[in-house]
Amino acid sequence: MGAVTSEAIARGSGWRRLRRTALLLTLSLAVLGGCFVSIEDGIGVLYGPFGRYPFGPVIKAGSAEQPRNGHAAIKARRDGAGGNMRLPTRVRAPFRVRVRLGDFSLKQKPWGDGYVGVTVQDALGFGTAAHSVEVRESGDDLLVDATSQPGNVALPQVRLVNTRFAEVEIDHVGTDVVFRVRRPGDELFTPMGVAATAYTGPFSVSMDAGDLARGAEVGLDDVLVLEAADPPDLSTAELRAANHVERALHQLLSALAAIDALEPDEIATRGALANAEDRFAQAAQELETSGASPKIRKALATAVTKTGKVRKRMDKGKPAYAVAAAVVNAIRATATALTRLPGS
Repeated sequence: MGAVTSEAIARGSGWRRLRRTALLLTLSLAVLGGCFVSIEDGIGVLYGPFGRYPFGPVIKAGSAEQPRNGHAAIKARRDGAGGNMRLPTRVRAPFRVRVRLGDFSLKQKPWGDGYVGVTVQDALGFGTAAHSVEVRESGDDLLVDATSQPGNVALPQVRLVNTRFAEVEIDHVGTDVVFRVRRPGDELFTPMGVAATAYTGPFSVSMDAGDLARGAEVGLDDVLVLEAADPPDLSTAELRAANHVERALHQLLSALAAIDALEPDEIATRGALANAEDRFAQAAQELETSGASPKIRKALATAVTKTGKVRKRMDKGKPAYAVAAAVVNAIRATATALTRLPGS
């Protein structure tokens, strides 16, 4: 894949545009779209089909070095750094969330006592439930731990040999949460264990990192919401529209993972786009009958337009990195539409 350099991006638009983009990125992490970001003693890092240049607390970086595999990361600028990145979506049981965690940098600096993990937790902020997987470095291996709240249930640790990455699944089946892990490329997941739970949602999904040694860089990639239940209240047209838009966001995340792979899967990308567009159409139909505000309709129309541009780039035979960039824009627009709708 070809690389778009920072110099090429800077020409024409100038640094003023980059500074405006910085403001958006502090609230909307471009790889995932619409993330809420909190970083302590670290630098937010974006890797993808872009050049390297700083946006204050956020850095967009690296396709000249890593032309594929866009991801979100936290780079420690001092010992003890950490951070949190929360996705702009909620999930309800039964659900299954899958992410890839690890060290995506080329330098692969030691993590020290640090970790990177994924957490699904009570989205209402009551601390009712939280289910987490944390990954730590151990020489050339990774140690993977899973915990569940309430009850502070700790499951047996799993060691993944000779890898920098771990693919983890948190599978809430209604009364239990099932944790699984595997090395990327492995066909089967290794069960880590099961924790009983009564809370079924809504949950937020976040990447967490902490206690990192200076220079360490950890992150997540291929965020997939493979299953999720509908919200219990779909009594109004706007609530039904919000559910459709949220499902469209899940499909766009799948599209990004497919096109951003080392071997891009165009068929899977087109399938996910078709599913997203179908959800958008259903959302628009609901809003048509509800007399929704112009602001809501405009936000949805923007998401539809951005998603359509992804298909146009594919039809024109654009390279995968250009398609991935368009998917990112569609994700961001969809996340914005969600903020305009109830229940988000």
